[in-house]
Amino acid sequence: AILHTFCVPFEDASAFPDLEALVRDQGDSRDVSLAISLAKTIQQTLINAKLASETQGKVEADEEDDDEEEEEGRGEGGVNDLVMKLLKERQSLVSALHEHLKEAVENYCIFLNLGYQDDKINDQPSIGSATVTATLRLLQLLVRFGNNKEMQASLEKAFKTSPAVVWKEILPQLFSRLEHPDAFVAHNVSDLIRRIGQFLPHSVIYPIIVG
Repeated sequence: AILHTFCVPFEDASAFPDLEALVRDQGDSRDVSLAISLAKTIQQTLINAKLASETQGKVEADEEDDDEEEEEGRGEGGVNDLVMKLLKERQSLVSALHEHLKEAVENYCIFLNLGYQDDKINDQPSIGSATVTATLRLLQLLVRFGNNKEMQASLEKAFKTSPAVVWKEILPQLFSRLEHPDAFVAHNVSDLIRRIGQFLPHSVIYPIIVG
């Protein structure tokens, strides 16, 4: 009866009954000491097993938390890697775009130099719509990308080497850019107007007086 009673897993050690009282209630004192000792051993074994189970549960819970933190860390690292990859791709695309724009600026400049020369103002064809379009697009590229270091060399060369005479048709647009906040843009526009005034002074004086 004693062994049967103490082989059940109690929730709390304080819940174990008094062994000696239980023996006395049984009314049999034979081998009481041995029975009590064995029962106490079983009690302690059950208690140790319960404690070990609780400890193992805590360890497993901690391991799960650590695994979750590692997963979160890997997740954050994956996001950072993805962001860096996207930034590199963006930089690569921007560089490729600038290369195409520099080629466009150079080709516009070549086109403007094909049929016009500043030293032959009276002996050259009239300025057509294609030429006006080319000058407007060059001005747009200067205003939009003039603050970009990769583009400045090509833009400055185009505005210095293109014939001044082809720009006379868009003088109002050039004057409107004289006060541009970017110093590079304002300087190139001012220098171009100065060159136009050198070869076609009457074209520059009128907008200045009227403006």
